[in-house]
Amino acid sequence: MKKNFQVWMLVISFICAGFMGCDSGKDAVDDLTGNNSVKQFQKSEKDIDKAVQKQAERYKDVTDNEPDKKDSDDMEDEE
Repeated sequence: MKKNFQVWMLVISFICAGFMGCDSGKDAVDDLTGNNSVKQFQKSEKDIDKAVQKQAERYKDVTDNEPDKKDSDDMEDEE
């Protein structure tokens, strides 16, 4: 009797673990159709665009702050 109870508890625990470990239907469909990959690509593309804009702004700020004058060392070399 005790052996049957242990076997049934083991079977029930495997069934519960199987249901808890499954992906939801939507996640499984997204994985199979590649929608997750497309979403990840679009997010990465937006992140790259933001980074490019920030770098362009920083470059513009740096070039605006620098005077167009040559260094004194450059002036001596030209003479």
